Amino acid sequence: MTEGSAYRAVEAAVRGFGAFRKRWAMLEGLAGFIVFGPGCLLVWFLSDWLVGLSPGPLLGTFAAVALISLWAVAWKLVRPTLRRIRVEDEALLIEALHGQIDNQLIASLQLGREAAEATGPLGHSLHLVAALIERTAELLTRLNPRGLLDLRRARRWLGAAAAVAVAALACLVFAGDAVAARAERLADAYAALLDRLFPVELRVTPGDIAVLRGQNTWFHLEVIGGRRRRAQYVQTLLEGPAERRSLVLELELTNGKAACGSECLVPFTYHFVYGRRRTPEYHVRVGDRPQLAAINYELSYPAYTGQPPRTLVGQVAKLQGLNNSPRF
Repeated sequence: MTEGSAYRAVEAAVRGFGAFRKRWAMLEGLAGFIVFGPGCLLVWFLSDWLVGLSPGPLLGTFAAVALISLWAVAWKLVRPTLRRIRVEDEALLIEALHGQIDNQLIASLQLGREAAEATGPLGHSLHLVAALIERTAELLTRLNPRGLLDLRRARRWLGAAAAVAVAALACLVFAGDAVAARAERLADAYAALLDRLFPVELRVTPGDIAVLRGQNTWFHLEVIGGRRRRAQYVQTLLEGPAERRSLVLELELTNGKAACGSECLVPFTYHFVYGRRRTPEYHVRVGDRPQLAAINYELSYPAYTGQPPRTLVGQVAKLQGLNNSPRF
């Protein structure tokens, strides 16, 4: 083996050790990101699914999960990926891990580079440098520097990341509705925060009304400045002085508007609920159409008939009007 080929072999072995260490550092960083990013998100999901967080803690904990995920991306993923492989640093690490090389590896690299770049006489024999490099190349062939690395911590991180990935996949497959519900609750919590920061106005029509029994009536809600996608219609039937029965319906808001129809059979009250806001309670009075059995009427003759003015008072069972006259 010539001096140049021996030096290239030593440098390639050290650089290969550095590349191997970087790959495992990147794998460990990826595992750490999965544990700190999706792992914390999984804990957040399970906490809300099992316990049910209120909107404030739900949004706050999700923000904390997002910050932890950003930190994991920068520290666990980006940092190992951007780390450059420095041959001399890797040589010092190999010597530290082996413990019995006694600066042979770093000396071979430095002296070999000086010998290759030198234009004048060196202060030491080129034959000694060549012998040192050849000896180091043979040592690295027998040594296998990659076996000096302790990969147990990286494997533990990979095992934890695999467990998190399996749990997250199981939640997506077997609890997809719960995952969608968490996303919807998070959107509602964010909308609730914006509703607290900015004014929201609720408008209800028709308000207090009186209708005929059996008439189908529509009640409308308009939310001005709101960001939620749902509201509630609450109807309380008044069937007696001591009995009240409520009906709650979920309504989808389209362009901030929603409506609910109801057949009016008994008197009731109604109101709308939007987030933590509630409209006033409105009353719907229900009555029956009157039945006319008889009527009292007064008839006065006009002056052009020549009849003396007089008033007739009586009762009839049925009214009969002229053609095109208003009907009662």
